Amino acid sequence: AGAISVRVLDAASRPVPAATVRFAVATGNGSISGAMTATTNHLGVATLAGQWRLGVVAGTQTLTAIPTTGTVTGATITATATAGAATKLVVSGAGSQVAATSQPITITARDANGNTAVSYSGSKTLTFSGAATSPGGQQPSAGGVAFGVATPLTFTDGVATTPVILMKAESATLTVTDGKLSAEIADRLSVVVSPGAPSASTSMPASHGGCSLSRSSPWAFSRWRAR
Repeated sequence: AGAISVRVLDAASRPVPAATVRFAVATGNGSISGAMTATTNHLGVATLAGQWRLGVVAGTQTLTAIPTTGTVTGATITATATAGAATKLVVSGAGSQVAATSQPITITARDANGNTAVSYSGSKTLTFSGAATSPGGQQPSAGGVAFGVATPLTFTDGVATTPVILMKAESATLTVTDGKLSAEIADRLSVVVSPGAPSASTSMPASHGGCSLSRSSPWAFSRWRAR
């Protein structure tokens, strides 16, 4: 932040010279370089000699300036820290999923300090990986596009969501890249994929006198016994 100055006035709104004012970081985990106190001049103005360095977390941060003597009410100075450019992608979602079903996956672009990089917005092309093809040859997909193939996604303020379908029962670790940014190991999503439920109708061919029976066909069974 730039130079910080406050003015100390008495009850009659007259400047108070030679008053000592203490500056302190109130919120945001920032810091003050140099002296944290300043003395008012003849106009009642005290200027922080050092610099107020904002904390790394994006959002509103505050600094207080309070006279060390008297009953003068202190002042609060407010500043807003903004996120930097995106340096990585983070994949989040549920840690379990049934094979061949869908779950929404969120991709978040973050800056070097872990803030959501809101400037990472608009149409992006990402490639997903980390899940296997099923024994039957069915491929996992994101947004209807197979893993390993460029997938268009639209980011709003650094965040995008897409449905993901995993096909093989396994422990998968989902990751994504846009060609420059990617999900680091700690930012990937681990998903335990369980097998899907078996079919409710299981065929049981049986031959007797030219008839074929099925467990799902009680009518056929009754008809065969009648003969």
